[in-house]
Amino acid sequence: MSTVSHLSQALQWVLDEYPREVERDTGFVQRSSARLDGPRFVQSLVFAWISQPDASYSYLAAIANSLGAAVTPQALEQRFTPQAVTLFKLVFEQATLQAIDADHPCMPELLERFAGIYLQDGSIIQLPPCFSGSYPRRGGAPHEGEEGSMRIQARIEFGTGAIEGPWLQASGQNEGSGAADSLNLPADSLFVADLHYLTFAQMRQRSEAGTFWLSGLRGDMTLF
Repeated sequence: MSTVSHLSQALQWVLDEYPREVERDTGFVQRSSARLDGPRFVQSLVFAWISQPDASYSYLAAIANSLGAAVTPQALEQRFTPQAVTLFKLVFEQATLQAIDADHPCMPELLERFAGIYLQDGSIIQLPPCFSGSYPRRGGAPHEGEEGSMRIQARIEFGTGAIEGPWLQASGQNEGSGAADSLNLPADSLFVADLHYLTFAQMRQRSEAGTFWLSGLRGDMTLF
């Protein structure tokens, strides 16, 4: 399958078929006669924000209307609900699964000796206070008015471009916890990450599993 046809099918699935599949499960759509269904809502926001990241409700509504959903800016604003957040989270996760990777890895000669080069890292995104309950900035109960904070992580295989993740968690949680803390990598592969992902126990586990690892050097680390 060509890259173009693969990409076309992936976009069709992520922006049309999948939102329709989950629109009722998320509670975003309650009745079949809804003007703004899952696919049109997702497409309206994606297409609008690609061209104008700070798009107004009027601009978002104009895009929705061009897609066949006759809604006013006020009606569109009312659709920004927890159900809409759940819908977009599922669509986002599904989109990352459609990443197109190479069938044959392309590696520099120096790295061909490894059975894969896995690079992992994450970034923190600040969120409005209304998300502090789901994504607290630190451990424990959030303080009143405190902003939420989300960490998004991913792992990429250097040779093929294949992506694992993304993994979403509160920034107050340990960076190497949850699904992001995976030791299930091929034998003779190389794992590259900072020290938040590599405790001494994990270094030992990876070595015993036959995988290599590369990280920074802490100031208090003793080598012998």
